[in-house]
Amino acid sequence: VSETVTDLLQTKVHSVYNTEINDVLLTGLGLAIKDVFGLDKSLIKMEGHGREQITDAVDISRTVGWFTSVYPF
Repeated sequence: VSETVTDLLQTKVHSVYNTEINDVLLTGLGLAIKDVFGLDKSLIKMEGHGREQITDAVDISRTVGWFTSVYPF
């Protein structure tokens, strides 16, 4: 993939599809798994650290520790 396409994926695709970079990376991984292994389905274990800003109404700035969660994707 060219540098131009990579730059567009990192900076512009989010506004078009209302996504985040992880969505783009997971889509690429899924397409690569299908292309290389011929699989239509795969299971990926995801982990979240819980520090994402959920809404403006919830202030997590004074919380201590991590809110780790693991879930299949």
